[in-house]
Amino acid sequence: MSPNENDKILKLLEIELQYLFPQFSDEERHSMINDVGTKIKKKLALTERVGPWTELKKVTEQMKEYHPHKDEIEEDDKWKNFSAVLTRIEEITKTKEDMSIKEASDCYDTCNECVGKGSKSCMQLGLFAVLLQCKEQIKELASNKNYTNDADFKTHSMC
Repeated sequence: MSPNENDKILKLLEIELQYLFPQFSDEERHSMINDVGTKIKKKLALTERVGPWTELKKVTEQMKEYHPHKDEIEEDDKWKNFSAVLTRIEEITKTKEDMSIKEASDCYDTCNECVGKGSKSCMQLGLFAVLLQCKEQIKELASNKNYTNDADFKTHSMC
């Protein structure tokens, strides 16, 4: 959906809301329209980011697979929710089911809460896709004690 299409939808929604909810003030109707507009933007952003986010998940799983202490690595709730959302999106894609604007917006919020805005530059660079192609190098990094020993890493850190 292009920005022009989005604007047209919101303009039509504004007209419809005047007829459907005449008892509401203009401010209340504009609040509803802004809420829908925000959710549409999030749905569009989710469509753009689901591929790179899926790549990030796969790269992270690869690193965990090769890590010498993989049994000790615990997933926090943010990561679990992130993984669940990506699995849900994959299911929807396979069945060609349509995702509501609200569900897409919620999925976007869940994923964005986990990976944050900082991942956007990595996505733009295609970093996650490149890392997926470097399986052997990731295996070496994830299994090398010089990179996985917290005590050594902190001791030699330049920060």
